[in-house]
Amino acid sequence: MSERNLKDEILLTIPQVAKLIHTDVNKVRGYVRSGKLKALKLGELKVRREEVDRFLKEAEGLDYTDIDNIRRLENESI
Repeated sequence: MSERNLKDEILLTIPQVAKLIHTDVNKVRGYVRSGKLKALKLGELKVRREEVDRFLKEAEGLDYTDIDNIRRLENESI
């Protein structure tokens, strides 16, 4: 499935979310485990596309490298 098609999907798998937001599967699972990204289980974990958009909007301007230590982006880290 191409990235363009992912943007049109209502429900995404964890690997699809990782591809869409250009990160790895373990990071996405960490976001779900921490409650930062809400998922549902329909056979396997799925995330609503709307939820991905909400997460990205809330994460803007923050450093999510360490899920246990989310910080504001500093000018020197850009």
